[in-house]
Amino acid sequence: MFKRTIIASVAVVLCLALSSNAVLGQTSASEQQAAAAAAELAARQQESQRLQLERERDAFNMQMNDFLTDSRDIIANRSGISAFEARRQAQRQELRKSLRDFQSASGELSVALGLKSGLKGPAEKIRKSTGPFLELIKRLSTNRARFDASEFKGFTPKDLSWEVLTTAERLAPALAAMIRAERSDSVDTQFLRSLPKLEAELLRLQWMTKKLK
Repeated sequence: MFKRTIIASVAVVLCLALSSNAVLGQTSASEQQAAAAAAELAARQQESQRLQLERERDAFNMQMNDFLTDSRDIIANRSGISAFEARRQAQRQELRKSLRDFQSASGELSVALGLKSGLKGPAEKIRKSTGPFLELIKRLSTNRARFDASEFKGFTPKDLSWEVLTTAERLAPALAAMIRAERSDSVDTQFLRSLPKLEAELLRLQWMTKKLK
């Protein structure tokens, strides 16, 4: 009788152990399936992001070509440069000149502030020099920037004049980077995404320069 009781107890323990192992096996399989599904989802998302970046790069290239292409299929000069390349070179020269004018006008504004003289002349030069950059951004970026002048509520003329100078000095490197990006054969998607913000900054600067006297 005692032996049968021991045998029965051992059988119960073995059954419980086997049942526990089966449950653990099912749990482990479920975890593996979940991990595999998560890995597959991450791979699909990464591939989707890669394709999106490629589409943005291709769209940028098409917009750049449309902007720089001259519709006339002619030879631009005796050296054999095509109208397309001649127009592209002209655009680059215009941007470089605009950047020089922008930096020069910023320096003039700094001197005028120090001497407490008229600010209207340098301000107009700054505003005019930003025009080619804004025009290029409008042609390359489909996302339009908005500017809200309410941020300047309460600004004194002195506050506004110093804000113009600070903004101009901050934007000069960004405009130089824009020229370098235009010259590159490849497209940096980060640069493409930065265009709306740059446009908003330029519109803000233009608004401020109109207020200086």
